[in-house]
Amino acid sequence: GKVLGTGDIDHPITISAFSFSKKAYEKLLKSGSTVLTTKEFAEKYPKGSGVKIIG
Repeated sequence: GKVLGTGDIDHPITISAFSFSKKAYEKLLKSGSTVLTTKEFAEKYPKGSGVKIIG
């Protein structure tokens, strides 16, 4: 899905999605988060251990 920029984030997370709105991307970077493409995410977490998938 697409991550939208509604709401606030005040702590860093690692996140992956098919797309991000410009506002969401900016807020995530400002919070110190790591934004990964789906390919990068699959390579970093090949077994899916310790991840949450929200759909």
